[in-house]
Amino acid sequence: MILEVAILDIGKGTCEDFEAAFRDASPIITLMRGYVSHELRRCVEKPSRYILLVKWQTLEAHTVGFRQSAISKTDGVDTPRKSTNSGLQTAWVCRVPTLRQLRS
Repeated sequence: MILEVAILDIGKGTCEDFEAAFRDASPIITLMRGYVSHELRRCVEKPSRYILLVKWQTLEAHTVGFRQSAISKTDGVDTPRKSTNSGLQTAWVCRVPTLRQLRS
């Protein structure tokens, strides 16, 4: 399992627009092969910052299947960033061991 972690800084005063656009765009990523789940969390200490967590079955599902797909280049996925002038500050992709791997 792969965990993608992205820190998103959103323009002040545009968080409601960002959240609405994110809700509209969320179904798009669920269509990707290898997608497992995603979660958006708002930072308590800095309300204009969000953490996006996306779980993928494999690294290739994220790097090839999603990042190189036509879907990742459409306005549907980019809408939250474009409509709110937010910036992707940091992103990590981490391998998360499965329960079977932890037990062995």
